[in-house]
Amino acid sequence: MCSLICADGYYLNNNYCLACDVSCMTCNNTNTNCTKCDSSGLYPYYNQILNTCSKICADGYYQNINFCLPC
Repeated sequence: MCSLICADGYYLNNNYCLACDVSCMTCNNTNTNCTKCDSSGLYPYYNQILNTCSKICADGYYQNINFCLPC
């Protein structure tokens, strides 16, 4: 049995590698379910609760290195 692995920036959906949202460096299950952010890119801050990458942390979150953590 073969297993398909997608490159960074893509996720597996029905045996196809589909592109992640531009804000995600890697994603899983959907294009906006980020699993990793590009710390030197436009969306460096990762929110582990929302599984998103952003330019700034959302209201109710604070920046800690490259993470957005709840207040």
